Amino acid sequence: MADRIEALEAAGYNIIAYGYVKTKSINHKGGIGSLFYLPRKRVYRIQIDNTELKKNYPAAWYVNLLESELVKEC
Repeated sequence: MADRIEALEAAGYNIIAYGYVKTKSINHKGGIGSLFYLPRKRVYRIQIDNTELKKNYPAAWYVNLLESELVKEC
């Protein structure tokens, strides 16, 4: 997992964290590569590790992509 995080940081993804994830994703995939949208934070969250239970809730490593940064790049 450490290699994956280092590669993502080298690629320019700077908001990498471990925390709770939703159970339903946009792409209905589940697991690694799942895409979530958090409307209150205006953030897209891409899961980069398998989900595990933390205090009976799903948690995993993820990358946050701010909606404002995505709009600038397009």
